[in-house]
Amino acid sequence: MRIHNSEHGCDSKRKHGWSSEVSRARKSLASVRVEGTLQALVEPEKLKSQDGWVVFQNIDGLTVSGGGTFDGQGSIA
Repeated sequence: MRIHNSEHGCDSKRKHGWSSEVSRARKSLASVRVEGTLQALVEPEKLKSQDGWVVFQNIDGLTVSGGGTFDGQGSIA
């Protein structure tokens, strides 16, 4: 899992301006646990990846758990 931090700050409860890309070479079970809030940038053009602010690819059997929130900032991101 690669996580790219933008120039925006973050605190322990919210991760502001982070983009994340999860890719597996082999198709296998994978899990991601989200606790707290992952929040997209208001200016998505600042992302290193132009695919999106959270990208899961080449994964079979993905499980996302933890009760956290993906906050895409509405129609902006």
